[in-house]
Amino acid sequence: MHHLFKGVTVEVISQGKPLKLYDDPDGDPSPRTPQRYIEAVTDAIFKVRITLSDKFSLYRLQPDDGVRLSIIYDGQQLEWYKDFSTWELSQRWSKGQPAEHVFSHLSRYCNHSQQWTIGETTFGALSTRDTVDSGPSVAEVKDLGKIQVSIRRVHRTKRALPLHTPKDKIGKPIVEVSEKILKGRAIVNTVLTANHLPSSGPPPTTYDIRSMNGVEGAPLTFNILYRSKHNLQMLGCIPRTPSPEHETAATISDVASREQKVRELRAQLALLEGAGNVKAEGSVSRATVKRELEDTENAGSRKRSRNSRPIETIDLTDD
Repeated sequence: MHHLFKGVTVEVISQGKPLKLYDDPDGDPSPRTPQRYIEAVTDAIFKVRITLSDKFSLYRLQPDDGVRLSIIYDGQQLEWYKDFSTWELSQRWSKGQPAEHVFSHLSRYCNHSQQWTIGETTFGALSTRDTVDSGPSVAEVKDLGKIQVSIRRVHRTKRALPLHTPKDKIGKPIVEVSEKILKGRAIVNTVLTANHLPSSGPPPTTYDIRSMNGVEGAPLTFNILYRSKHNLQMLGCIPRTPSPEHETAATISDVASREQKVRELRAQLALLEGAGNVKAEGSVSRATVKRELEDTENAGSRKRSRNSRPIETIDLTDD
């Protein structure tokens, strides 16, 4: 990973533990934009945790400047963010504590109830249809199935007046798309919210920002693509489940082969018993044939028995 990511940890947590990150076989070659896959389970609650340790360099940032952590779900034109001032980061690190923030909720405005609500992020089910007469466009679903995390070193200037997020700026989540619009992408989930509670709405924006000059000021972007287990297997990110062996055809063939051998052994036995001048060693031959016949029949019986079983920004900084 790029050296500018040193000290940065990004995790998706679900059911109390971080989800495994899988390498992207066709990932972005840019070292500043690592891309990984995770397994999404429908209706599972999840959260994204970003941690900055003291190994993360602040370079030339002043005490009032800071680092902005932001997240965009499914390519929506809305950025949720958290600012850490340089002073706050230094204070935490001096105490041996990392700076971390967890993105776990989304705010929505309900036109029906005329009220803000807040809910936990979840991997909701995405419905598909055959028609393309309505619904989101190709551009709107381009980043469906992607969680984009950005880390930026920024210069901050306090606003004279806080900026509140307009109600109509928070769009509705994508819950249904045309299969043709997806263009063959195997996406069956979308980011939704669950366990809603009344809310006062997102906190206002209190700082204007501009990126730090130079290469250190360019955003560090981490793309997380969430897919079902089946889709991850199809992509080659995780091994496929072995297919069950086709035992039926093999069993039928084995039975036919054993029955043919039984017939041949019985014919040999009849010839031996019908010979009038069979010598002593003939008894041994008959015994051998009989034992082989019995073993063959018993093996068939055992085998049959064995086989019979079945980008508007939302400030999450508390000032």
